[in-house]
Amino acid sequence: MKLFKMLIPNTLTLTSLFFGFSSILASIEVLSSFYSLKINSDRDLLFSSPSYILSYAGISILICTIFDLLDGFSARKLNSFSNFGKQLDSLSDLVCFGIAPAVLFYTLTLVIVEKVPHTGIIYKVNSFVSSYLHEHVLSLKLLAFLFPICAVVRLSRFNIKKEEIEITKDTFEGLPSTFAGGFIGGILVFKFIPSDIISFLPWFKSIDFSSFSLSFFSDIDSFLNYYTVILLVYILTATLMISKFSFFRYSVILNYFAKKGNITFLLFLTFFIFGLLFYFKYFLFIVGSC
Repeated sequence: MKLFKMLIPNTLTLTSLFFGFSSILASIEVLSSFYSLKINSDRDLLFSSPSYILSYAGISILICTIFDLLDGFSARKLNSFSNFGKQLDSLSDLVCFGIAPAVLFYTLTLVIVEKVPHTGIIYKVNSFVSSYLHEHVLSLKLLAFLFPICAVVRLSRFNIKKEEIEITKDTFEGLPSTFAGGFIGGILVFKFIPSDIISFLPWFKSIDFSSFSLSFFSDIDSFLNYYTVILLVYILTATLMISKFSFFRYSVILNYFAKKGNITFLLFLTFFIFGLLFYFKYFLFIVGSC
C-alpha cells in the first residue's frame, strides 16, 4: 500500500516531465524544420505551421503546471512524502520550468529576429534590438540562460529548507518556478493561444461568443505583440524567482473563500470557471500577473 501511495505522485511528476520534454522537442522542431534541415512544411513532424508548433510548446509547459500541482496535492492527501519524490519533483521542475521556457524563448526570438526565415510569425520589434540579436547570437544565448540559472537557484534554495516549514507556511520566498515557468510559457505563445475554450466544445461550436469580448483584452493582445515587452517580462519573471519577495500560495486564497462559506466559495469557483471558458488566455495572463 505504501508503495502504491508513492507511485501516484511520482507518476504525476513523470507525466509533467513528459510534457516538459515535449515542449523542448517542439521548440527544436521549429529550428530544425525552418533553419537547418529546411524540411517541407507539409512534412512537419507535429503540425503544418510553426505557430502551431510554438503554441504546442507553450501549452505543454502550462500542462506541466497542472500535473506539478496534482503531484503535490496527491502527496499531501496520501501522506506519501519521500526524499526520492522530493528529488524527482525538483529535477522535473528544472526541466519543465527552467529549461523548457528558456528553449522556447530562444527559439521564438530566433524566429522574430529572422534567424529562422519564412515562418510567417511577425512581432513588433525595435530595429536596433532586432539587428543586434541577429548579429550577436551569443547575447541571445545568455538571455535565454537567465531562466535556467534562476530556476536552479530557486529550487536549490527551496530544497535546503526544512520540509515541515515549507508545508505549513502560507507564503513562498521568491516566485515558485512552477508558476514562473508556466506564466512565461503562456506569455511567449500568447498570440497563438485561443481566446476562449467554450467555442471549441461540441455543444457550443455554432454559437457566436463575440459579444463577450472586451476592448481591454484587445489591448493585452497589442501589448504582448511587442517583442521588447516579452523580453522584459521574461527577465523580470526570472529574477522574481530568486528575489526575497513573498508570494501567497494559491491554497491560501482557496481556503480564504472556503472559510467565507459555501455560497462565497461557489461564486468564486463560478467566476474562475467562467473566466477560463470565455477568456482563457486573458484569464491566464491576469492570474499569472497576480
